Amino acid sequence: MPSGASDQIVQTAVAPELSVIDFVGNSDGWIAGNGVLFRTTDGGNHWIEYSTGHGVFHYLSFLNAQDGWALTTHHVLLTSTSGETWSLAVAPANGPVVSLDAVSPTEAFGIVSTVQRSRYLGPLGAGVTCTDATGW
Repeated sequence: MPSGASDQIVQTAVAPELSVIDFVGNSDGWIAGNGVLFRTTDGGNHWIEYSTGHGVFHYLSFLNAQDGWALTTHHVLLTSTSGETWSLAVAPANGPVVSLDAVSPTEAFGIVSTVQRSRYLGPLGAGVTCTDATGW
């Protein structure tokens, strides 16, 4: 823990289960869990709650203070509003995305898992067709 820092408790009306965290720099950060997302702009001293309604967050990655990606139970999501609003990214129909790596505000690479095998997919993004690289 940085010098002078203290533990902070996020207080909400309902205690959510938190599962992921991401910070860009020392001030801007997000924590998320079951249908909720919290944002801080002061290093965790204060948090703003956004109710997303998108299920459990499994992955969260912000590239800067505005642009981020999230992987929930059923969706791959994009935001350009610091997490206040989210839009669905194009995701493959042949199985759930189980891992994601964001490389830009409009592009990420992912892995889809099926009963038989896992597949690398890339790129994922708004309006981008996914490519299947199963021939490795």
